Amino acid sequence: LKDYPTDAIVPGAQIQLAFSYFFLGKFDEATAILQKALTGPPLPDELKQVAESLAPQILLAKASLIPASDPKRKAAFEEAIKKLSSYIAAFPKAPDIESSIYSRAVANYQIGNYEEAVKDNAGFSEGGFYRLNPNGSKEKQALDLQAASFDESNYKKADKPKLPSMEAGKKGLRGVVTAEDQGGQYAWSVLRDTLVY
Repeated sequence: LKDYPTDAIVPGAQIQLAFSYFFLGKFDEATAILQKALTGPPLPDELKQVAESLAPQILLAKASLIPASDPKRKAAFEEAIKKLSSYIAAFPKAPDIESSIYSRAVANYQIGNYEEAVKDNAGFSEGGFYRLNPNGSKEKQALDLQAASFDESNYKKADKPKLPSMEAGKKGLRGVVTAEDQGGQYAWSVLRDTLVY
């Protein structure tokens, strides 16, 4: 990064470095380098999503280490909640949207915002993401994660996905992760993050 600050791979390298600092527990360094990546030249959409997803995780980890008696703890969690809310609004179809919503619920719980925690957690505690139709039929329903809030009306009939990446899976892992559909993008994001880790 020092020798080639204008190279095209710098934003990706900055995000990888931020992940490294995050895993080492160096949260301030992780935040600083991630901020450089986000405020530098425009990021490709995929890198922007990864960076925006990492930012609240760093803040949550840092906030969780602050003793409960420290007044800075609440402000740290509030900042993380704000970042999580921004991420959820900006990337509602992200593969990690469920964990982001759950993380926001946990963060709200940590600072005593129980009503907000319950709102986020409602979709997960009342049957989870999937359930059988409560009218007694055997119809499988899935929770609509694009909804502004979670309630009974957000469950819709769950159809089996028909994605080209599923068919590409017969050709092996490369076929799945290079598929241009949602399944391929999800598979690639999981594999990519695992490899980065």
